[in-house]
Amino acid sequence: MATSRFYCCYLLTSLKERCKDHTYIGFTIDPRRRIRQHNGELVGGAKKTSRKRPWEMVLFVYGFPSQRAALYFEWSWQNPLVAKPLRHSVKDLKGLGSAFKLKAKIRYLFEMLHTQPFSRMPLSLNWLTDKYHGFLQDCPLLPRHMKSNIGKFEVVYCYMKPIYSKREHEYYVPSHDTYSLCSMCKESIELQSQHVRCPHARCSDRFHIHCLAMFFLRPHPKELLPTGGECPSCQAYVSWRELITLKRRADSAAKPAQKRPRNKPVEENSEDYSEVEFGLVPEDDSEDDVLVRRGRLPTVEEVGALDTSYHELDFRYDEEVAIQEEIPEKEARVSKRRRKR
Repeated sequence: MATSRFYCCYLLTSLKERCKDHTYIGFTIDPRRRIRQHNGELVGGAKKTSRKRPWEMVLFVYGFPSQRAALYFEWSWQNPLVAKPLRHSVKDLKGLGSAFKLKAKIRYLFEMLHTQPFSRMPLSLNWLTDKYHGFLQDCPLLPRHMKSNIGKFEVVYCYMKPIYSKREHEYYVPSHDTYSLCSMCKESIELQSQHVRCPHARCSDRFHIHCLAMFFLRPHPKELLPTGGECPSCQAYVSWRELITLKRRADSAAKPAQKRPRNKPVEENSEDYSEVEFGLVPEDDSEDDVLVRRGRLPTVEEVGALDTSYHELDFRYDEEVAIQEEIPEKEARVSKRRRKR
């Protein structure tokens, strides 16, 4: 499994004869397990899908930056006529039939990928089969920074172990001796965290990460993060997601494995020898004097003060006991006098 959390929204279609092209849209962190739940193989499927089994997963969209973004995408996909990003662009679409059928849901998906805020997210589509590609005739093309794959669940990175070779690490992260100037601002790259390199093998230029981001954001000055752009040197398209992913893998591979320090047993007389050696403790001091200096034993004066305080407490206690014993005798005398009167 991947180290980062995986969020995706999926599209199901029913294989039941009476429910042909009926769809269901959901959110999950494990699509392979979720389809088995909807088909009743595992416990936990939605009750809404129990009557239209069996189900087939058409595709799923992944790459969301957070769970909240994925849930908002799911709700907008389920309610395209009400959702704020879609209600204006979907209103004029015609020839889709019912809004709950498969053809309409696929068209709504591609319209969503061209509207804010989803058009700026580094999303990817994974089709599990190509038999539904006939519904893509009237759909717009995907944005340039998004990807579309066809394959089983194992193709997605959440089910793949990250493979990062040492050769790739040496190519991307140079040593401190080979650091050069930024190809854009012509200033030196001092820190490794400021360094990025074009991922294409034919390009050897390096940039400050801030310089390259500002260059990609020139066509979109109001945006905060870029989605990608053409390399200033080789003119090849560079995806910002791939660039940052490659940099993070290289930085993590460059860090040495940190081992937790083990708790070594402390010798009893190790501190005494050090104190005597540096002249902090006189050599004539006894063990009790050393313990007193460290605060482990009370001094003689403290013991004497404790003894006097204990004696005072005993004396006060004896006085209080005597007073309490005299009180009932006085009360008895007063009661006898009252009776005689």
